[in-house]
Amino acid sequence: MLINFEGILTVPHVLSTVENHIHNFLPHYELEFRLRHKDGSYRWIHSRAKLTHDQDNRLVSMVGIHLDITDYKQTKENNERRERMEETFRLNVASQTVAAIAHELNQPLTAISYFADASLAMVQKGNQDPQKLISVLESCSEQAQRAGQVIRTLLSVLQKNELVREPIDINRAINSALSLIKSNGRVNADIELKLAVDLPLVMANELQIQKVLVIILKNGLDAIQESARKEGRLTVTTCRSPNAPTQALVSVSDTGKGLSDEDTFAKMFQPFFSTKTFGLGLGLAISRSLIEAHGGNIWAERNCDTGISVHFTLPFVS
Repeated sequence: MLINFEGILTVPHVLSTVENHIHNFLPHYELEFRLRHKDGSYRWIHSRAKLTHDQDNRLVSMVGIHLDITDYKQTKENNERRERMEETFRLNVASQTVAAIAHELNQPLTAISYFADASLAMVQKGNQDPQKLISVLESCSEQAQRAGQVIRTLLSVLQKNELVREPIDINRAINSALSLIKSNGRVNADIELKLAVDLPLVMANELQIQKVLVIILKNGLDAIQESARKEGRLTVTTCRSPNAPTQALVSVSDTGKGLSDEDTFAKMFQPFFSTKTFGLGLGLAISRSLIEAHGGNIWAERNCDTGISVHFTLPFVS
């Protein structure tokens, strides 16, 4: 049985294509569609066929093959989704990088401007030959202000991209993120899903939320691997937020090594801060930026026994 789903070919379309091929309206017969398997699942099929004729060129039969390409389709879809997510991630890395630079440079630039203005005022009040110094200090003040404006302009341009949001199933987004991680062979622990049934849809950009989930899930798996525990567990939970009934609460809890140092724990979501040997330390900072842009919150807590739990909220469709 064929189904119609997101542009997938329907039964009449396939039958029409076969008829057109038989009557020589189409020189080739080659289609991709989905069939419902006897176990109830749907499988992607690549179908190819050709006509056979007898010695008098009369049509005898149509022979062909059905190839199950479900795994290929899933891999292709995962790769395409990963590429779109990485593009979004790169844009956010650029934005966070500029934000960090702006934060580090704005204070000294402002100080230069203030000191230059103060020096200018003092010279104007009593310096016997102030013109040259005045000119230098005016240039200093002008350039300091111009540099600050360039940074602010660059930051506003990078953050100008429109956030396209739509109703999404957060449980499905979690399963998609796990599928991406598993396709990279990164699962080194038991994963337990405690996903609330009949949870309302959330209003979000699906690719960006999947990226946040991939970042948090990878961090949890890395923490478990670094702890060298024989039996690590990653638990993903969804529910209606107890403190905000109009929002979904997503929690990712690991049994990793955790963070005992209070200062390190407090800096988890800061740009360029990382406890890993490799990495920019932007993953959680970007995650916070994306979640807050969606009207949610993100935070971390130490588990009672071991490891860390990262929580975030997203608003339901109103």
